[in-house]
Amino acid sequence: MADKQQEMEEIMNNYKMLETRLDTLAKQREVVATNIAEIRATIDSITEIENSNEMLFAIGRGAFVKGRTLDKKNVLVNIGAEVFIEKSAEDGKKSMEARQQEFEKVFGQIEKEMINISSLLEQLNLKMQTLL
Repeated sequence: MADKQQEMEEIMNNYKMLETRLDTLAKQREVVATNIAEIRATIDSITEIENSNEMLFAIGRGAFVKGRTLDKKNVLVNIGAEVFIEKSAEDGKKSMEARQQEFEKVFGQIEKEMINISSLLEQLNLKMQTLL
């Protein structure tokens, strides 16, 4: 009887740990998905700058002004630690596309881990039911 209770406690502890990990992964997946969407919007904006004389510039949350770019051929790209380098618009898009691919890879890894954890949770659930 004590062995069954101890085994049940271990299963419950593992279950709680896996649930916590699954919640953490879900939050990480949301952040990664947001980054992917922002990168796509950035690529679209670079294309819009190349193809148009006027565009909207964000000046705050939900506020924009119409404006014209002084240089349609180049963009400043953040390379980390708030350091920017100037690249051609095309190279800027390529950099953004490479980042997007990196985030999509991470997104896939997170999804895979979430599926594995969900499977483990199912197995633990079945094991708990057999102990009851």
